[in-house]
Amino acid sequence: MLFSNEEMKTAYEELIRKESPSGAILGAFIGSIPAACVYLLIEDIRIAAILLFLLPPLIVGVTAKFLGKTHKAKHRIPVGLIAVCLHITGCLYLELSPLYYLLTPLIFGISFVSARIHLNRVDEWALEFLPILEFNSDSDGNAKRSEEINARKEKQRLIEMERQSDVYFGIPSNLPKSYREFRNLPTEAKGFYFYLGSDGIEVIEQFLQSEYVNQVERLVIGDSTYALGSGLKYDKITEAVSKVNFANVKEFSLGASELFCNAHCVFGTIGDITNSFTGMPKLKDLYLGGAFELHKPLYFPELERLTIQLDDYYTCVNGGPIAQATLDNLLKSRFPKLKEVEIDLERFEEDKEYTLVDSFLSELQTPNLTQLEIYGSFKSGEFERINHLVKMNNKQVNLTLAESKYE
Repeated sequence: MLFSNEEMKTAYEELIRKESPSGAILGAFIGSIPAACVYLLIEDIRIAAILLFLLPPLIVGVTAKFLGKTHKAKHRIPVGLIAVCLHITGCLYLELSPLYYLLTPLIFGISFVSARIHLNRVDEWALEFLPILEFNSDSDGNAKRSEEINARKEKQRLIEMERQSDVYFGIPSNLPKSYREFRNLPTEAKGFYFYLGSDGIEVIEQFLQSEYVNQVERLVIGDSTYALGSGLKYDKITEAVSKVNFANVKEFSLGASELFCNAHCVFGTIGDITNSFTGMPKLKDLYLGGAFELHKPLYFPELERLTIQLDDYYTCVNGGPIAQATLDNLLKSRFPKLKEVEIDLERFEEDKEYTLVDSFLSELQTPNLTQLEIYGSFKSGEFERINHLVKMNNKQVNLTLAESKYE
C-alpha cells in the first residue's frame, strides 16, 4: 500500500510551509564565516590537504539546510555558487596552484547536496505525485492547463490508484517506499498478494469469504524470501479457491515464490487444479509454481499468458513431477486468445520423460499463439517432431524446445 492522497497533500503543504529560499541563501552566507576560517587554518598550518578544502562547502551547505529547509534544486543552486566563490577566493588568498581550482565542481556538488533536507517516505511520494497535488489545490488555473500536462496528471493518478489498490501479506514493513503498513484493508483494494506459504490458509480462507473476491483483479498465493520455512503444500488452498467465483480476476499466481533479494525459488505441490479456473472468466495471466494435477482438458476464453515452473535449478526444492496425463490434458485445453506460453518441467533429479500433444499447436486450440517455450526431459526425437510439425503447419510461432532453460 502507498500513502493516501490526503497524507501526501498534507506532507507537501508542510514542505512548502517550512521551506525558505531566502533562508537558504542567508544560511550559506552565515556558514561562509566559519568556512572562511578553514582557509585561514590552512594558511596557518602551511598545508593544503584536499580534505580540508572539502570542509568549507560542507559547512556552507549544512547551515543553508538548517535555515532554508528546502529540497528544491533551484533554491540550492545559489548555495553552491556561494561555496564556489568562497573556494576561489580562498585559493587566491592562499596563492595556491591552479590545480586546486579543479576542485570547483566538487565544491559546488558538496554544498548543493548537503543543503537538501532529509525527506521521509511520505515526503518523497508527495513530491513524486506533485502534479496530482497541484491539480487538487489549484481550481482556478486547471481550465487553462495544456492537454499535455493534463494527460501527465491523469497518468500519474492512474499509476497511484493502481499501486494503492494492492495489499501484501507476509512481508516486513521496512521495505522501500513502495510499501507501508495499514490497520484496515482499503475498500478499493484490487490486488491481493499472500506470501505466507501454505501456512497462511486461515488468512486466505477469511479472504475467500469476504466481499473482496468480487473486485479482486490480481491474486497471488505463494511464499517469498521472507517466508522461508513455511509450508509448500497448497492442495487445501487450491481446493478452497476452486469453490469461489472471482468475477474480475485477470492475473492469478498459485505456488509463486517471490524473491525480494538475490536468492532462488522453492516449490511444492499445488494439488488438483481441474476446477480452479471455472470461476475466473476474465483470467488473462496464469502462473503455476509447483506440481499439480489436471484431470480433464479446460477452456480458457481470455487467457493470454501461461507460465508453469516445477523447480529451481539451484535449490532443487520441488513437489515432484507432473503426470503425463496432466500434461496431455493441459495441452488439449482450448486457448482462443493465448499468445505466450512457458512450460518448464525440468527437475534436477528428473527420471521422467514426457511427450507432447500435437493438437496444442492447432488453429482450433491456440489460434493466436506467438511464443512457445518448453523445457524438460522428453522422449528421444520429441523436439524434432514438434519442430517439424510447426514447419508443416506453417505456424508463425517463436519456438524454443530444450532440456534446460539454463543451457
